[in-house]
Amino acid sequence: MISTVVFHPAETTTNDGWIETGAPLAGAPQPPNRPLPAPIFDVGSQYQPNNGNTGNWIIEKTVLSDAAGPGFLTIPAGSYPSGGGVFADDQVAAIRVNGTAVPFTGLGTGNVPPQAQPVTWLAGANVIQIEVRNTVAGGTAVTGRLVASGPGVPCDCCPTGPPRCALVGVPFTGVAETVAQAGWPPVSLPATIDGITATAALSGYNSPAGTAPTPTPQVTYTHTTPQSRVRGLRLWNQGGAVLSDFDGLGPFTADFYAGATLLTTLNTAGANGGAAQTLLLPGLTELNGVDRVVIRNLGKLTTGTVAPLWRELQLVEVQTVFPCRRRTTSALEWYSPAGDLVSSADIIPCPGP
Repeated sequence: MISTVVFHPAETTTNDGWIETGAPLAGAPQPPNRPLPAPIFDVGSQYQPNNGNTGNWIIEKTVLSDAAGPGFLTIPAGSYPSGGGVFADDQVAAIRVNGTAVPFTGLGTGNVPPQAQPVTWLAGANVIQIEVRNTVAGGTAVTGRLVASGPGVPCDCCPTGPPRCALVGVPFTGVAETVAQAGWPPVSLPATIDGITATAALSGYNSPAGTAPTPTPQVTYTHTTPQSRVRGLRLWNQGGAVLSDFDGLGPFTADFYAGATLLTTLNTAGANGGAAQTLLLPGLTELNGVDRVVIRNLGKLTTGTVAPLWRELQLVEVQTVFPCRRRTTSALEWYSPAGDLVSSADIIPCPGP
């Protein structure tokens, strides 16, 4: 079984092969606002024409299949956006493969939930289309994830070799400030679980001048499904347009819970810089049943008041990952069961019995 992620604007800085068609739709003219073809994920996490008109827009991508045969087009769960899905403003009007509408539940609304639908792949070129409808003049957008799978499905990255183990980031599904402190107003905490790390937006806290940690504020991250084989946290530190100016989260304490039971406490610290930071529990500690992490004793890396800031916090788990090799470049890549690209630096020996 081959599985290829074909739509994932939150994780690419290019058009990833998608173009606007520029073709008018009957009764709903489609006025593209840029030359065609063009990079269209220009907001970093979504397709957003930004032209303020009502109407329908179509984007499409051509993928190659090594053979004809049945397969699936899947909207996976547990990926960006939080909980999975394809989201639009205002509506996901249609999703098509080779001109045939795929009957996803939720089409015609702004949220098509995770599900899989059977499709038939052609040998050679296959055209996948997403049609987004704007019913009220204003912003138009679509984002989410689609995975093509099945015998003979597009093999841009072809399976090769046995699976391995890796330290994989898993997004939380909820976040809230659970203990507040005067003078420490939270800033856009929900943005720290939205999966978007390439952003200049600010999220975290404003605080008084100075670098002393504060023992009072507590932020609770939750997951609707208890997680197993948890090894720690992954932090995308800093905020704003400059990610090296020491406005990130410094020393902090993280309490890991399974229900009401405190499993362990991790005393750790974020570092200056924008790259993902993996903060592991001591040794080879693995936790099971984790559904809540509370961070407290929040420290700062700067004396400034717009701090501490961080863009994303995730759990880190040991998961099985699967290799594939790019047909065009021969580059080896690794993917988690959710279809997320995993860095080769995160591959580890699989723990023994």
